[in-house]
Formats: sequence, C-alpha cells, structure tokens
Amino acid sequence: MSRFEFLQVVNSELYSLCQSAEENVLYDLDVAMFKARQSLEVMLRYIDEQMVASHRNLNAEINYLYSTGILPHQVKSYAHDVRKYANDCVHHRKVRSDDSSGSILDKLMYIIIWYVVIYKKEECSLEDFSSSVDRRFFCDLTGQVYIDEDDCDISGASEDIATYEPVEKTDYQFNDEVIADIPDYNEEACNKEEMLEEKEQFEEYSKDIFETDEEYRERIRAIQPVYIGSGVLSRKNIDKYTDVALVDNINLINHSPIAVIENIRFFCSGSMIYDNVIEGKIAASLDVYDEHVCYDYSKVFFYDYMGNAIPLQVVSWERFPNESQDDYVNRLNKLSILPMGFCKPDKMTYSMLDGTINFYISPHDYVRDIFTLDELTLQINRDMAKEFCHKGEEYNLYSVPKYAKKENKFYLDSIRIQSDDESLAYSCNFDPIQIKAIFGCETEDFYTYGDKREAESQYKNWEKILKSKVGDFVELGKYPLCKGKSEAIQWEILLIEERKILLVSRFAIDASPFHNKEGAVTWHSSNIREYLNGKFYNTAFNDREKKIIKESIILPEGNISYDVDAGDVTCDRIFLFCASEVKRFMPLQDNRKKIVTSYALEKGAYTNGNDTCRWWLRNPGHSNDTIAEVDYNGQVHYYGMSSEYGRCGVCPAMWISVPMMKEFRQ
Repeated sequence: MSRFEFLQVVNSELYSLCQSAEENVLYDLDVAMFKARQSLEVMLRYIDEQMVASHRNLNAEINYLYSTGILPHQVKSYAHDVRKYANDCVHHRKVRSDDSSGSILDKLMYIIIWYVVIYKKEECSLEDFSSSVDRRFFCDLTGQVYIDEDDCDISGASEDIATYEPVEKTDYQFNDEVIADIPDYNEEACNKEEMLEEKEQFEEYSKDIFETDEEYRERIRAIQPVYIGSGVLSRKNIDKYTDVALVDNINLINHSPIAVIENIRFFCSGSMIYDNVIEGKIAASLDVYDEHVCYDYSKVFFYDYMGNAIPLQVVSWERFPNESQDDYVNRLNKLSILPMGFCKPDKMTYSMLDGTINFYISPHDYVRDIFTLDELTLQINRDMAKEFCHKGEEYNLYSVPKYAKKENKFYLDSIRIQSDDESLAYSCNFDPIQIKAIFGCETEDFYTYGDKREAESQYKNWEKILKSKVGDFVELGKYPLCKGKSEAIQWEILLIEERKILLVSRFAIDASPFHNKEGAVTWHSSNIREYLNGKFYNTAFNDREKKIIKESIILPEGNISYDVDAGDVTCDRIFLFCASEVKRFMPLQDNRKKIVTSYALEKGAYTNGNDTCRWWLRNPGHSNDTIAEVDYNGQVHYYGMSSEYGRCGVCPAMWISVPMMKEFRQ
C-alpha cells in the first residue's frame, strides 16, 4: 500500500502524482523526482490560484508564499530541497545535493501532511498513516502526543528530517517511585505470598454482577496497560535495510486470569533514541473477549527507565482472542518488512538458458513455522549472479509474509536479498501465478491475471523481445488496426540499453488532430498527449503490459528554423518523437516512411500513392498553433501543419523496462 493512500479521498490528482513518485524510486529516480516536483507544483497551484497567471516559477512561488506567511519556514525549506533535487535529476546532473531520494520523499510527505491537515483542515488521524515516519510528521504538525493508544507504530522520523522528542512521563513509570497500576514483577520472588498478592490485584478484572457486558468491557479497556514481561532494546538491533528493531531476550510472564501467547515477537520502527543497550518493561492494554479478559496486542508499549513509552508492533502468526478474521488478516498484511533469515546462492544451479539460480534459505526462528521453503529459485542477470556467488557468504533475506484468505496459507509477494555492507542487493516481486507455483496458494487477485495460458504466452513474447536486436519488429498491446478488429501492435526496436528498450510503432496506427482547439498549443497541453497517455494506454495494453511501460521524462524541443515556445517538461508513458530523436534513431529517410493501417485510413489519414502518410512530431512548427511533422518521403517538415489538421498519422513511441520484464516472466 502507498504511504500516500490517505490522499486518495482528499485530492486524487495529488495522490496519483505522489504514488507515482513513490513507485518509480527503485526503477527510475529521474521520473520519481520529476513526479515529486510536479506534486509540489500542483499543491502550490491549489494554494495560490494566481500562480500561473503571475508567471512565477516554482522557486519564486515558494518564496512568495513564505513571504506572505502562508508557508511555514520548515515547509518552505523542505519545498526548496524537493525542487532542487528534482531539478538535478531532470537535467541529469551527476553532482546532486546531499539528500537521498528517500529523504526527499519524506520531505514531500511532510509538506503534503501540512497542506492537508493544517492548511486544508481535512479530517485525518494517525490511523491514516502506515509509515512510522509519517506518523511522527503528523504528530509534529498537529502537536499531538507522540503515542496514540489506538495504534502501536512508533512515530519515528528519519534522522536527517526530524529528531525524537520524548513524551511526557506517564503515571506508570518504572523507576523508584513506581505506581501500583502496573504490577511490579521480581523474577527471583515466586513464593506463595506473592502469588496471593497477584491474585488479589487481578480480582478487579472480574465482572461485577451489576455491570452489563458493554460496561464491563469499557471498564477493562480503560485500565492502564498491564506489565507482561521484560526485554532488551538496542540501537545495535536496528536493521540497516528495514529500520526495524526487534526486542531481544523477551521474558514474558503469565498473570493467572489472562492467557499469554508464548510464540510472539515485538518490534518497533523509526528513529531510535538510545545509543546503548537498554532494558525495559513491556506492557499491554486489556480487552474482553467471550467474557474473558485478554491482552489487546494492538496496544503494546516498551517502557524505559525514564518512563518513556515506545509503541510496539507484534509479530505472531496466531489469531488473537479479540481479533476478528478480518482484523487478523489486516494485521498480518500491514506488518513492516522484516528480516526473514539468511540465504546462500548455489552457483552450480545457475542456468544460462533462463538466468535462474537457487538460494538456500535458513529462516529465523520466529518465522520458521510459516516460512517452510528450503530454497527459492530466482531470476537474476548473469553479472549479478556471479557477484552474489563470488562473495560466497550468507545474505540477509527480507520480506513480510502475506496471508491468503482462500487457502489459509502464507506467501511472499516480494523479497529482498542484501549483503551486510549493503553493497549488493536484489529485489523482486512475484505475481499471483508465480505465488501459486512457489507457495501452493492463490491470492485474492489470482484470477485478475486471466487464464494461465495467456500469461505464459505473454511471458514468452517478452522473452522474444529481450532476445531481439535493434531493427527487429516485436508485438506488444492490441489496437483496432483493421476494420475495427483488435490486432497486435507491431513496434520497431530503435535502442537497447541495460535497463530499457525504446520502441516506435511500425505503422501509423491512427489519424488525429494534434489538438482539437484553435490557438497556441505545445505537446504539454495537447489533446493528443492526453489521448495517448489516457484512453490509448488503458485500452491498448493489459495490466501486465502496463507494468513494463516506463514513465519517462520528455524534454521540450523547439524548432531550429523558427523561434516558437516549445512548452514544459512532461513525464509520460507514451509520447511522440521530436525532430532530433527521429534523426538520431531513424537516420535513413526510408526508415521514417510510415505506412497507414486501414483503421487510420478510416479515421481520415491522407496518403500518397505508396500508402505512406505524414505523421506528427512534438516540436512546434513555424507558429504557436502549428506542429512539425515527418512528410511522405521521410523528411522532417519544420514549417509544420495546423495543430487542428485531422489527417496526419499518429506513431506512438515508448520505453519499456528490462528489469520489470525479467521480474515478471517465469
């Protein structure tokens, strides 16, 4: 789930941009940061409707809103950090600021929470935020107490963003002045007298004859958290990748009226406030289920020697007494990514044919009951597989087990393998078909992937694309190319790089005006851009194909013969070539000649005697209402045609992601 999920009901435009920034961080940092910058621009445009009319750029607008008292100093500072880092990415500068992409997304989140909660005054609570960093931001901005009893995430923040402020001491501090609300426990004292004292102390948990069931439950739930054990928490336990610290050396005690689940682990996430190992007490709130008192494991806290309370999350594969089935599934599926164990590659299993290698797995004890795999076959490129095997060591394995309702089983939909020094890492996601094959269970969305044969056919087609060379024709997506009948779209491969492949349609598949309205227009504001990245993208490609089509930064290009505005930078999945790209990737004029499909002819494409047509570029023509195009003979026509001319052909282009294709194929 996206950490920006709360935006979906508040502002769908902002949600779409922020989610895209988050998704692209691993695959294309430039696109991710461009989307982050766009999010900032859109938000400021909502704040100041005169932003566009005043011709203030993003830098000037941030300073203007700060000078008028609208933006707080911290928001202004973070906004400039996002702007600068995104600009460096868009312009492909090798030297960037000291920020990381992760801290930039953190800063963007801080700005967005300020906008939604403080500026817009929208209804939000801690439950709307899945990340501990975001919870901390929410508390900082709203002035709320660091702990929320309805949640058990720690509200931490990245150290370069914010620092931890200890909460006020509670009435149940564990120091020399300990209050009797939480029973003190002496590990060495186990005599009869102490047991009697404990029994008397827990008599208050019995239902009174004059209480209704609801009154009884409310009273029990209002009791202060009860001490259930002790543990050790240390900065040394924080995992470098997950930013999660497990509580070690857990010593749980059993209060006779309340059953304790033994097979349980606790962890906290976010910034830690300790430099050294500390010992502390673990306490849990109470609830009533089936007339019996039980621990509410959604509200568990670690108390240090100063009385500070750190919310803990529970790792347990059992269903708690007070959990409904839906609550149980929801808790499991919201667990943070955790260290699952260690794995070691076996170079003897590497297959040159399909690029797979086996990793032998040693799971940690707390996950051993559900993670029963001894080995995992993964698809890794040859160079990375060699590097993994060359080090010859055990690697950390991370994931979070998901729960499949249908078959009451656990599976992993994603994993990450990483070396201790973080120099070597590999991540992959499994689609539902692979999950079925590997783990023997079906996820809820298994059937949305269609028939297995169709998926296998898709993967074979991708294999063919990966083995193709520049100049080959491949098939991807479908479009009504002949008399309204959907057929496979043919694409020419123009460039192959390590992580992406550039494609352009072999034929002019459609005919359309560049823009439907009279007046000035650029690629950024055109109807054809809206159509290609909207209706065309959504109807021509299935869900699997959409996942391999990259979002790409599209730079504006002017006209070498005429001084006309080229428009703004965009970020698109489907685009039209500019003149320089045509000359670079299609140097021969004959290669630029585009034959029209029968569908394009029906839409009005005008052809010469050889069935070739003019096709749109994205450069402006001689004036701001004309667009350059390639003519029948394959020459770039800089003078251009009226943007409303409806008889020009459309030849879409796109980049597809090599890593995504390799991750999704079987």
